[in-house]
Amino acid sequence: MSLLIFVKRKVDIIHRLNAKNYELNEVVSKLSDLTSYSNSIGDGIVSMSDMMHAPSSMLGRMMMFAQFSHNAAIQMTQQQMMQMQPMIAAQTQQMKDAAQAAQYQNWIQNCIYQQAKEYLGKMETQTLNEQEKKLQKEKTHIETEIRMLEQELQSVERAEENGIKSWAPKYV
Repeated sequence: MSLLIFVKRKVDIIHRLNAKNYELNEVVSKLSDLTSYSNSIGDGIVSMSDMMHAPSSMLGRMMMFAQFSHNAAIQMTQQQMMQMQPMIAAQTQQMKDAAQAAQYQNWIQNCIYQQAKEYLGKMETQTLNEQEKKLQKEKTHIETEIRMLEQELQSVERAEENGIKSWAPKYV
């Protein structure tokens, strides 16, 4: 009877160990996808190449970030351009060529847009870093549980072996 208890316990531990290994694989996959996504949006600009190489689990998020960052950067640019308009007007009045003045204004607008995109990229990267820390903590916790289960499995196997030895007939 005691041997059956050891076998049942051993099977239960193996089942839990397999479940924890599956959880660990899921967390490692999420970490890998998050790292890949983080590397893609580090500069705040999502290119077609980034989209093509994005993990499938992060594609939706990447598309949403691209749309959000573009719209937010345009809004930020418009707000800053309105605040800077008097300075820009004073600078462009000194220019004799209207095309050169328009080009200068477009250059300033583009610089502000790029800075806004970089800022939004840094914000998203910061959020991703927090999520990565959380996943790392979860990974460490699961790995600890796996080690504990492996130790428990070894102790059950030793106890099972001792039980088998005690049940074995002893011939003198």
